[in-house]
This record gives sequence, C-alpha cells and structure tokens, in this order.
Amino acid sequence: MWVAGLVTTPAHQPLAWIMVQHISRGWELPGGKINSDEVPNQAILREVKEECGLKADFQSMRIKIGDKGHIAHLHAPLTKTITSWKSDDPHISEVRVFHQIPSYSLAWGSHELEFVLRTYVGDRIARSE
Repeated sequence: MWVAGLVTTPAHQPLAWIMVQHISRGWELPGGKINSDEVPNQAILREVKEECGLKADFQSMRIKIGDKGHIAHLHAPLTKTITSWKSDDPHISEVRVFHQIPSYSLAWGSHELEFVLRTYVGDRIARSE
C-alpha cells in the first residue's frame, strides 16, 4: 500500500503546496510505501518528514485510489522567502513550493493533480497558463 500527501498552507494564508521532484518520475506529491506497522496517516507524516524535511499537521484523508493507495491533506508552515530546497532522500532531487499547477515534468497528469487540489482546497487553486 502507498500514500501521498497534498501539503498546503493553512486556509488563512494564500494557497501554496509542496511537490517533490523524483529523480526518475518528475514532479509529484510527497509520499511512498506504508510500513507494516503504520496506518496511512502515520505513513504520510513520516514520508513528508523524510522527503521534505517538514513537520506537517494531518488534516484529512478523503481520497482512496483502488485498494492500495491513499491521498491525504496536510498543513505545514511555508515561508515566503524559501521556495525550493534539497531533500535528504536520495530519490528526490528538489522540494519546491507551488502556487499553480506546473505545466512541465509532472509524474501525475495535471487533471489528477487538479482533482486532488479541488477535493481538499476547493477554489483556492489557480491553473497555470
């Protein structure tokens, strides 16, 4: 089983979210395998810490992909000055803050990412041109 997480700014701040650049797949939401001793909400908190170096607050998990995957929503403090940083995970080349759906190198389709954003943050999103 696997888990991914939409890590966003809290609702009272302008919308931004985190994506990681996997060395072979491109830009995607942080996530990974669920360990045998974890439940999905524990796994996504661990994965976000490992891949992004962030301590996030779990919000909800309303998206299930088949019987193997879960997509959660989390909040994390994001500063206006730091928009990109290196990950300690050897499979992640960069962690970046996004304000629009990127139009390049997406591991997921833009429509899939838009669905996740709309599910968790509604009309706070802006599409890239």
